[in-house]
Amino acid sequence: MAAVDNLIRGVLVALTAISYYPQLHRVVTRRNATGISLVYLFLSAASAIEQFTIYAAHFEFNHLYPDTVVPTPPDLGAYLNLAQVLVYLVFSSALLLVCLIYPSGTRTFGEKCFVVVAYIVFALFTLLQIALWTSKHVREHDWYPSMFISWHCLYVNWFVTAGVFPVSLLFQLLAMRDQPVPRALSISGLAVQAVVFTLVGISWLYRMSIDVSSWIEWYEYVGHCAINCLLFALAQLILLIYTLGRSRAERRTHGAAGLDETSPLLAN
Repeated sequence: MAAVDNLIRGVLVALTAISYYPQLHRVVTRRNATGISLVYLFLSAASAIEQFTIYAAHFEFNHLYPDTVVPTPPDLGAYLNLAQVLVYLVFSSALLLVCLIYPSGTRTFGEKCFVVVAYIVFALFTLLQIALWTSKHVREHDWYPSMFISWHCLYVNWFVTAGVFPVSLLFQLLAMRDQPVPRALSISGLAVQAVVFTLVGISWLYRMSIDVSSWIEWYEYVGHCAINCLLFALAQLILLIYTLGRSRAERRTHGAAGLDETSPLLAN
């Protein structure tokens, strides 16, 4: 049974990476990111950073919380969980970077500066802390990782989840409001991620467990990965339905010259 469970986890890691290919390919081949909100991408990346930070903290200091979130010592399943959050972090950040590099007709210089600064600050607040854990001084003080994990679980998580849904969705819908669709947004990418992240979110329901007294406590300590992935999948599904609906309406309006995934991107 453990072998099947680990196989499923490995497949989901691979599917998560693959799910980013359609969107990355579309932006890179068109050399344009018009129609994609940087805030939308940043909030998705922030969720990935937070998931990686909390799980990596539990992984590194699993002796402080034996056999709870991460088995003591970590088993293959725990390593695959770490790979899951790492892949999500790498590819969501890569997509954000690609869209920052390529020009866009729907973003302002202020939005670009805000996203770059926000990502750097959030990364320093989270990922830098993981780097500091390698120092002997930090590892000698068990209170530091405990305080760090509690702060993120009890407070930061709530803001990250709100960013995933509905805030990121609202920013993306605003970016598409006055533009023909889908522009640089990949319809196939939205569809694939809606399915993949639903499966990933469901898998997180049994990947981590802890004795809790309420749903709020469950979310704060182990449920945030499942909730954030399911909300991200929901946002992708809503964008998919919205984009398909508008594309069909535009094709009816403009005839055979409708904008689909194979049509040339207007110059910006």
